[in-house]
Amino acid sequence: MKFFFRKSNQAREQNSLEEGAHIDGERAAPSVNKGLGMQTKITNFLIFAAVIVLAVVMLWKYYANVIEQRRAAQQAAQKDTKVQQQTILPPLVPPNLPETNATQASAPAANTTPQTGNVAPNGKQLGPDGKPILTPAEERLQRRLTSSVKFKLDEPDRQSGKADADTAIAADPGGSPGSVGLGGGSDDPLARSLRATYTPGAVATILPDRDFLITKGAVIPCSVDPALDSSLPGIVTCTGSSDVWSTNHKVKLMEAGTKYVGEAKQGLSKSQRRMAILWTRAETPNGVIIDLNSAASDELGRPGVNGEIDNHFWDRFGAAIMLSLLNDASAFMIAREQNNGTGSNNTTIAFPNTVNGTQNMVGDVLKQTIDIPPTVKKNQGANISIYVARDLDFRSVYDLKVKP
Repeated sequence: MKFFFRKSNQAREQNSLEEGAHIDGERAAPSVNKGLGMQTKITNFLIFAAVIVLAVVMLWKYYANVIEQRRAAQQAAQKDTKVQQQTILPPLVPPNLPETNATQASAPAANTTPQTGNVAPNGKQLGPDGKPILTPAEERLQRRLTSSVKFKLDEPDRQSGKADADTAIAADPGGSPGSVGLGGGSDDPLARSLRATYTPGAVATILPDRDFLITKGAVIPCSVDPALDSSLPGIVTCTGSSDVWSTNHKVKLMEAGTKYVGEAKQGLSKSQRRMAILWTRAETPNGVIIDLNSAASDELGRPGVNGEIDNHFWDRFGAAIMLSLLNDASAFMIAREQNNGTGSNNTTIAFPNTVNGTQNMVGDVLKQTIDIPPTVKKNQGANISIYVARDLDFRSVYDLKVKP
């Protein structure tokens, strides 16, 4: 697009020289420096004016929309203010009670009030219900001061909420705030989420005599005497491979060679790969016996005893696989005999009863053998551990004396 501009004197002189060098009657190359024509100037002016008008219209629409939004927001704010101002009620001022005449006040009570009923201490006549009889002015004042809206709470819910609160307070006599949720006695999800968990405090104590105690969590290494097999439950034994010292490591309580007796559980589930053993008793070489009731672990302290896993694959699937192979082999032999090796005989003889019976037999065999659990086997002499699950006290057996 070319816009209108004024030529310089140098450009004008150059155009005049080029025009003078042109020979009459011959064609010459058009000059690129020649000025714009009148039509081009008018076109440029109209385009420029159209762009300006379009920009003005767009700006006007934009700012008109902004002004309209602000005006609507101001009107909404004014409406809210009016509503708030209209909802504010003036304070309620009770009316003044009419004053009695001085003559009536000074008159004796015997002449003004008949003694036909009870009289309140303030001098008012009592009604049949025992309440003072109000004057008309007092009745109007009481009606204005008393709300006409009444609420009735559900009595069973209130009683249940009160019972829950009393129970929680009785469980926490120390007064732990927040032990009862905001939901009261209801059992909805919101009430449960707002109910705090009660955590009782722990009191520290001192061990009586650490010289004769093996505390909970101690690990005792031992070696299995007989080989282990989880096929059936039974009694297992192991021999301690090292001395067991007291919790302060000053007194030897169970010597190396102590015999530990336990019970092996029967079978494993399909996902288990460890055998559970409960060690029940320990017998030291000096004849000291103590109950353990602690679980077994492997050399690294993991619960249970690991070993060689026997999944009994052939016991579970062997019979079913054999029956399936026999079924397929019989079908193959029948088809071979029907074709006589040439493939020209198209006659087919089916045995539906035999085929269905074989399939049902395979299903029954699988149902009986599929649930055989895996078996853990561990050889004799393998190293395992005993995780002590309680504090062992030897004070009734041992005693310490000072050497002379």
